Amino acid sequence: MSAVSRIAGKDLKLRVRDRSAIILGIVAPLVLAVVFDLVFGAAFEQSLDLDYGVVDVDGSEISRSLVDVLEQIEAEGILTLEPFDNAATAEQAIEDGDLDAFILIEEGFGQDVIANADTSLSIVGSVDAPTSTQIAASIVEQYATGVRTAQLAVGTAAAAAGTGVTPEFFASLSTDPATAAFSYELDDVTTATRQLDGTTYFAAGMAVFFLF
Repeated sequence: MSAVSRIAGKDLKLRVRDRSAIILGIVAPLVLAVVFDLVFGAAFEQSLDLDYGVVDVDGSEISRSLVDVLEQIEAEGILTLEPFDNAATAEQAIEDGDLDAFILIEEGFGQDVIANADTSLSIVGSVDAPTSTQIAASIVEQYATGVRTAQLAVGTAAAAAGTGVTPEFFASLSTDPATAAFSYELDDVTTATRQLDGTTYFAAGMAVFFLF
């Protein structure tokens, strides 16, 4: 063991006296870490901005209620909403990168929702924003489901009361079905993480690479 210790000590002294060891072991990893962070660091800091448009061709009470719901969500700061007169203009906004997706409410949407049929509703999204497009689809799907649920609840309550679905019956309700058709709750689900940030990740990676 003494011979091994002497050899190890000799090699360690040579490495410490050799300036190239300091360059390879300390300077080079730090320089490369900074360079990699400048090039790839932005990839670790991504945010999801929901920029939506809406085209209401149907113009029914139910379609207007959907637009109202989207505007309420916009007021919470969750997304931005821009109305368009036609689909062509909205599609051009997507091409220009101004929108992630737009909601096309075609004629007959209100009747389709009430009839529990395939709704005349389309989500047109950008290929560069698949997550935002999926979120838009989830919002309108939940709204349509909420309208049908409220319709069923009102019909059931009217049948139980034996009054039928009349204006007087609606006036007796404590909650407006149109308001109850869609509800959401915004919670902070931010979780603590021990994952390294971009700069630390590259610095540690370069250090381990040059160590080997």
